[in-house]
Amino acid sequence: MSELSVHAGYDGGLGVATEPSPGTAVTPPTTWLEIESETFDEERNWIDTPGIDGTRSRSKHRSAQTTIDPKGSFRLNGVKGADLDKILELLLGNYGSGTGYVGDTLPSFTVCVHKPPKYDVYAGCKMASGTFESAEGDQALKFDAEVTARTLTEGTITDFGTASYADEIPLIHRRLTFTVESEAVNIKRWQLKVENPLDTETFRNSQTRLALPENGERVVGGEFTPDWNATNYTNVMDLWRAGTYGEMRAEYTNGVYVVTFVCANCRFPTERGKVSGKEAIEMPSKFEARSSGPGEQDELQVYVAAA
Repeated sequence: MSELSVHAGYDGGLGVATEPSPGTAVTPPTTWLEIESETFDEERNWIDTPGIDGTRSRSKHRSAQTTIDPKGSFRLNGVKGADLDKILELLLGNYGSGTGYVGDTLPSFTVCVHKPPKYDVYAGCKMASGTFESAEGDQALKFDAEVTARTLTEGTITDFGTASYADEIPLIHRRLTFTVESEAVNIKRWQLKVENPLDTETFRNSQTRLALPENGERVVGGEFTPDWNATNYTNVMDLWRAGTYGEMRAEYTNGVYVVTFVCANCRFPTERGKVSGKEAIEMPSKFEARSSGPGEQDELQVYVAAA
């Protein structure tokens, strides 16, 4: 009798490192994220000019290579406390520097991806958007990132380094409430999205990006699904119609730290919550996080305390 060797496990990795200057790759990376999936790739753009004297099967045309756009995304199925500092720094600016205040300028960073036997190095990256979410039936804090890069180069095993992941359990849902005029509404499902508009359509004099300009204001918003009952309907829907602001507060812990996301001034869109489902009635509802005034209140605050 012969035996087959069964191989299991993940032979890859994703590392990130903040760059001292935009576009200057940092290898090997300084932080390793234990991802569930990633989609990093590069898109080669073409110009295709058809001729006027072709036939149906042999048309005349000319093609030329134009720009190259490296970009991608990654997903963390369970965010760890050690990962959160780096994620917030890349998503919100100077959060990771210890100031605890959202920055206007996004840091440039390097992403190293190991796709055996390849080693890809994406330099000059900026985080275009990031989404946190969790649900009653899936309580680990998840994070999805959309990243745009300036360049992609083929690396080596030396560039990639040895992956070293944080040895701790992920942050788990502990409490999630939406407060409207001091009335706490329990939540079944929650999603918070941060968008950082980037100018990706700049006309370039190089096939690769020379810069990733930031434009517009940061947009913070999301969606939550409260328990369906008469009290929640009154607390939420009636006050929404009156144009009242509310506070969203989501709390997570891993036994060592307690992390709290706060959007202190949430505006509600004009649309009403939607009822869906047969077995359970749900009311998924959108919110927009706003600031209370210049220098007074960020759209998003993140607090970390000992458990």
